[in-house]
Amino acid sequence: MMMHLRSKLAAATLIAATALSVSAAQAQQKSEISLSRQPGIFYMPSHIMEKQKLIEKHAASLGVPGVTTNVMGGPLSQAQFFTTTKFADANPKIIQAVRDATKEAQDLIRSDTKQAVEIYKEITGDKTSVEELLDFLKEPGMMEWNLEPQGTMKFAAHLYKTGTLKTQPKAWTDYYLPVAHDLKGN
Repeated sequence: MMMHLRSKLAAATLIAATALSVSAAQAQQKSEISLSRQPGIFYMPSHIMEKQKLIEKHAASLGVPGVTTNVMGGPLSQAQFFTTTKFADANPKIIQAVRDATKEAQDLIRSDTKQAVEIYKEITGDKTSVEELLDFLKEPGMMEWNLEPQGTMKFAAHLYKTGTLKTQPKAWTDYYLPVAHDLKGN
């Protein structure tokens, strides 16, 4: 169960680095983006990104000032963030800002886990004690926050086998945006 959840998190985290939700018809340079807030400690990087306004910070550093993030509550299956290639092509600096913000959030989790847990609790309203959450994160594999896609080719092979995908991808880079192609994924 934990391995499955970690795999979902890893995939979701990389997707966060490569995407934002918006329809293809709306794909032009954006100053406001919408993200879905996910419940649970496995989504802690996105909670840190929200609290510390990391997307806005990284967008500004890439020359796109005034970006705002609208965070919406509610579950979203299999991923935190996704987008169309049309949106990504029109907003490469926003896509890069999301990747950079995700990395910064993951780095904070590693360097100051207590602060990260406190942010998580503030954003989500989780009533679990900081100490219990810190103990939970000490379990094997629970601090494996990374940008790299993990296990996505297995999922893609399954989608091809069931007919959902008409063409079997040769590599994970066939379905991830170029901003992620430098990562060691699978």
